[in-house]
Amino acid sequence: MLDEQIQQIIDKAIDHVVPPSVIEKSVAPILKSYAQKVSHEAYYLVVNQKNDLLIRIIQSSLDPSKEKRVIYAFADSNTGLKFLSSPTNSLKLIPITHLLFDLFAIESWDELIFVDPMSKGTTVEIKRLEIFQDIQKKIKEQFPPLNYC
Repeated sequence: MLDEQIQQIIDKAIDHVVPPSVIEKSVAPILKSYAQKVSHEAYYLVVNQKNDLLIRIIQSSLDPSKEKRVIYAFADSNTGLKFLSSPTNSLKLIPITHLLFDLFAIESWDELIFVDPMSKGTTVEIKRLEIFQDIQKKIKEQFPPLNYC
């Protein structure tokens, strides 16, 4: 299933102005490794009437002056329904690799927080900066700069 999700991203690479070979050789392996940190292949996210993801701003418990913009991803719809903050919001099921690709590509989020009640209340947090740095490193390994000297 992850391979099918990755293939969908590769097929749409041109829409993201990214060569398919970059997605296949550099982005896909990182997306797969992060996808294996969570237990499901798709998650429910809260969306508004315009189908935009609901971003929550939370403060650091250690430093209240620091904030981060997070998206909560729920393993099941029942848990996700508890987070609906408005009757006009709804849930949307999104494949895990697509979520991770969006985390890499969209700068308006800092973190994805995966909530799975079956995992005894633990959450998995994936930070944008970490996935971004891992993908950038992989791109540099796979496609080193050319020297024209």
